Amino acid sequence: MVGNIRKFIEKKGQIAVNARIEADNVNLHNMRITEALGNRTLSFNSTLAGSSSSIDDLIGKLTLDNFAMQEGNNRNVALKHLEITAANKLMGKSIDLQSDFGTASISGRFNYSSLVQSVRNIVGSYLPALVGTPRRWNKTTDKNVFHIEANITNTQILHDLANLKIALSPSLRLTGDVDEAHNMLTLNIAAPQADYGRYHFENFSLALSTLNNSLDIGLKGEWIDGAGRRLALQTIGSARNNELNTLSSFNAFAQKTFMGQVDCTAQFERVQGNKLATHLHFAPSKIRIDTIALQVQPSELTYTHNNLDIKHFELSNKEQHIIVNGQTSGNASDSLTVQLKDIDVPYILDIVNFHSVSFGGFASGKVVLKSVFNNPRAYADLIVREFKFEKADMGTLYAQANYTNNEGRINIEAKALDDETSTDVNGYVDLNIAISTFLSLLTTRRWPSLSGSAGRLWTTLSCVATAG
Repeated sequence: MVGNIRKFIEKKGQIAVNARIEADNVNLHNMRITEALGNRTLSFNSTLAGSSSSIDDLIGKLTLDNFAMQEGNNRNVALKHLEITAANKLMGKSIDLQSDFGTASISGRFNYSSLVQSVRNIVGSYLPALVGTPRRWNKTTDKNVFHIEANITNTQILHDLANLKIALSPSLRLTGDVDEAHNMLTLNIAAPQADYGRYHFENFSLALSTLNNSLDIGLKGEWIDGAGRRLALQTIGSARNNELNTLSSFNAFAQKTFMGQVDCTAQFERVQGNKLATHLHFAPSKIRIDTIALQVQPSELTYTHNNLDIKHFELSNKEQHIIVNGQTSGNASDSLTVQLKDIDVPYILDIVNFHSVSFGGFASGKVVLKSVFNNPRAYADLIVREFKFEKADMGTLYAQANYTNNEGRINIEAKALDDETSTDVNGYVDLNIAISTFLSLLTTRRWPSLSGSAGRLWTTLSCVATAG
């Protein structure tokens, strides 16, 4: 048997195996045989029967039962059953997997080592800059043709084995066909529920197809945030010649309507240092916030690593607008400027799910952002007309705010004027608190004397509010 293994390794002959392995608390690290598995203790029962001279003409069957692995930190991984069957016939080959975490199969004419490369080659024919080079590279000689299916039902085992930080319920379903010779691809992925880190998704589906001499893309799903709010997104797109045209619809199920449709074209290229540059062109599109219809005006945006250049991104109607211009990078002289006119404050607070205290009014002014990708800083100079705090009319608010990354909070200095009434609003919004926002406002309100002997009346209001 040792001689057969040596022949297989040296590729000088075919190896034939018919073996049964039983392992009970085996630690190859402690036995000083190999460090490939680290300090892990294994127990399992396994059978292996088959023959091959290389991975690509493999014929056989592997079973693995009652697998248990204990790591040095006492983390345990268990797998009850896994079975892999490989066939190699005149018309093609296949490999099938049955396991605790699901099933998978691949069949067709292919080399195992180039399966992923085949998909990259097809995608690269439509979006070469995205894959990394503007030419077809390392083309596999055999031009793989295969069908793939997978149904993953238990991601906990995959998480334990490969530290895969995704959870699926009840399953993830994948089907696909690849024909590299004819540059054709169809791929469908569906997951009723998925969790990645702190993010929860539902009704997710992705479809890729090249049936129309372009790479057609369909994506839809719903994201649910920590407060249970649901954001539905659907995108259809078509790609060729390093250009991706998309039409995206969204609906945020907030207390007030926030929905829209955005028409966008993305162009990709590789620039100095082989960096990916993305150029976005926004065509006229529509967004609705409550009863207000806003237009996304034609605009241009370019992003290269840590460098964002925006040329007049405008969201507006006749009375209101948000306009963004400028560039942000590592250069201290660069900045993004956001111009606001009569933006309804409650709508914005509803979108970001801030409801602990109520503010009202229409904000106008300027926000400047600097070094967004490195050491973000920002300052704002705003006027809020018809300003309300907890439904109390407070006149017009004149506010100045600034943010530095070191402090991690927005400092606010403001004054509300209402006829002869003056209200000072000073405080901060702390951005270092995950999910929640801590708002501390210290408000001092001064009324003019009602009579010569009445003097002045002072009141102080402090408020701690949480958003999330």
